[in-house]
Amino acid sequence: MASNQDPINQVYLTLTPTEATELQKLLGRSLSRKSNSTLGGVFERLQAYGTGMASKALTSGRHARERSRSGKGKPYERQNPPGGAGAGQQGGAHINWDCARGTVNFLAQRWQQVNVAVGIHSDSGPFFGRLASFIRSECSRNSFPSAVHSVLYNSSGASALAYPKEESLSGLVRRVQLSEVKSARASFAVLIDQLRLAALIETLGNIGDVYDKEVSQWPDAPSSRTFYDWVAEGYRVAALAAGGSIYLILLVSLGGMKSMISAMAGDVAHAIGNTLRAPEAGSAIGDIIRTTLVPIVQALRFIAPFDLSALLPTPFLLKKGLPGGVDAGDIRASDCFMDSFQLTHFKLVERDQEVWRQILLVPHRWNCFNTNISSNYANYANYANIANFFAVSYTISFSFINTPFITFALAINSARATAGAGRYSFNYDYWTDRQRELAKEALLNPPSTFEGFCEELSTLYEGGTKIDKDKYLYVPRNQLPMGANAVRLESLSGDLEALLCTAMPESLRQALNNGIAAALGSSGVLKERDWEEDGLFEALHFAWYNRYSTKGNTSANNVHPCLSKREGIERTNHFQFTPRTSTEARKFPNIYENLVSALCDVFAWVEGTIRKLVGRDIEIQMEVSNSLPLNSRVPLFPFTGLVFNFNAASKAHRDKNDLGFCLVLPFGDYKGGHLCLQEQGWVIDLQPGDFLIFRSSGTTHFNLRYKGIRGSIVGHTDKEFLSWLGDFNGWKDNIYLSAKRREGFDEGQIVGEGEDILRHF
Repeated sequence: MASNQDPINQVYLTLTPTEATELQKLLGRSLSRKSNSTLGGVFERLQAYGTGMASKALTSGRHARERSRSGKGKPYERQNPPGGAGAGQQGGAHINWDCARGTVNFLAQRWQQVNVAVGIHSDSGPFFGRLASFIRSECSRNSFPSAVHSVLYNSSGASALAYPKEESLSGLVRRVQLSEVKSARASFAVLIDQLRLAALIETLGNIGDVYDKEVSQWPDAPSSRTFYDWVAEGYRVAALAAGGSIYLILLVSLGGMKSMISAMAGDVAHAIGNTLRAPEAGSAIGDIIRTTLVPIVQALRFIAPFDLSALLPTPFLLKKGLPGGVDAGDIRASDCFMDSFQLTHFKLVERDQEVWRQILLVPHRWNCFNTNISSNYANYANYANIANFFAVSYTISFSFINTPFITFALAINSARATAGAGRYSFNYDYWTDRQRELAKEALLNPPSTFEGFCEELSTLYEGGTKIDKDKYLYVPRNQLPMGANAVRLESLSGDLEALLCTAMPESLRQALNNGIAAALGSSGVLKERDWEEDGLFEALHFAWYNRYSTKGNTSANNVHPCLSKREGIERTNHFQFTPRTSTEARKFPNIYENLVSALCDVFAWVEGTIRKLVGRDIEIQMEVSNSLPLNSRVPLFPFTGLVFNFNAASKAHRDKNDLGFCLVLPFGDYKGGHLCLQEQGWVIDLQPGDFLIFRSSGTTHFNLRYKGIRGSIVGHTDKEFLSWLGDFNGWKDNIYLSAKRREGFDEGQIVGEGEDILRHF
């Protein structure tokens, strides 16, 4: 039987006449559903055996029987099976052969199309559940068609999607920007209308009575559940606005965070309102309120004034005795308005006079009811420097240091021992402790200047490796040359060994610590440690990875992978053909979203700095990040893996499954915790906000013990992505694959660069 498959994937199966007949029937049924040239060839071959058309094959039956009686010719035990001498049991390069006994050539773990539905991903349930609930409860209502029309058509009945067609890049980008603004405007309008609805309900009586006696009688009435949800969300808006003013609701809308208010419990909204008014001194959230929220509210009340009383129904104002024409920027008046809501809870605490001191001052008055922006442009211009308040200004000055260290020498030099090797291999922990003691000796006599460090560095190696394998050298972080705040440590061949960057601005260092603390909330995962404590640390792995992917090299190219299975395998994981997110990213989506959202400005700064300082050294990792399914974006470019280590002082190890370089970015408030690179012999004091880039798979690294609160963010890339870049995990010839490599980046370049990286290790 002819085949284009690699001979290494061939085995031979001996079929009885009955089995051959049944296989003919099976293939006939399959071919009746879909034309398949490969199956057609098998079908014709079996028909030939059954009708005597392959006379040459049939006349050799006696020879086959004789071999079987002599102990030869047993399945899988042939000394010289068809396909040529030396081909072994797998068949040779040319496997067009006729077998007298009806033996047919099957692929090992051959793929076949199955008549089953596509598998269901375990994490898709909430999406479908929520969608189905919406369809059942809302789509049967009389108001549903009008809602659909309002989305699809404008007031004149024309399609809302048919407005001047735009196909240029700049035009489409501007249109998306405009749509985002419209979305924010719509979110703000919904939240304000819900606030108004809650206020009106207070004047009318009990919410249940209002719905039963009036709302439910309307022909297009919302469901009682929907109505209750609207009112409840209005009260959550009132509690949040009571804490941070109505400008907080504006910021929430602009930030696309309306869904967070919708999902928020009432007691949480009340607690947030209290925290906004009187934040705890010294806490991470308190710092965020003082340094970030208060300044922007201070600016917004000048650049975007409006009448607060216009947001609330007149019956509510009259019942509560509230005045009209109130400037939303008057925080005292705002508190009076929002405190008038009956929250079925305690009133919010009094506002901290010191934290909100600037805003408690009544702003300069002007016609805040004039919507003509030009009339307030002078005021806008006066406070436009708010952008400068939050802008991160910094300069990076870096230097290059060429060391006598040679990466390639480690592969052939016996001095390159893996962690735990040599005389300490019997006790891994002891080996780590021993290396920590050796590294601490470097802290006792650190170089007094960076020039002194370079001089000691020049005598540390011989033949590309350390002369004394127990020797460590402290890298003087605070004494970088010529005021530099970044340094590239390169090998003798000019390859990047490590990049140390200390350039992160102080405002971002503070945002790093506060953001993580705020995202973790009251989880208590970060704990204070003393010098001698050395327990296990917790880690969260949020990653895209390609490890253990199912390869398609032996699959039929005209069968959809999601509708196929491997023969002889009980279960085929149809969600493992391509790169995918880690279990922890799907198991803890809220924690992931909280951490990434809180650190987006920090990550943006790190990404920009890496692009400036590293360049071609991370090109293949950049290619990996740009090849993720559905053009997904990684939070810390170009690393597909993002790890948060809490209370971390790692033992000596190598990350053998990493590709290229990794990044380590510590956070917290601690002393010690130096990062040590064993083969290079470097001890580096990374402070919160500093980061180090180095080859994690080829370098044994560990931390010294520390005192205080310490964690680290690690960026890395799974080396199995080389398989995805090379041939899309063996699916490159499948007609259903919808992917292509970046122009100018071919398979040879990928393999070449991948081998160049891997041979370091």
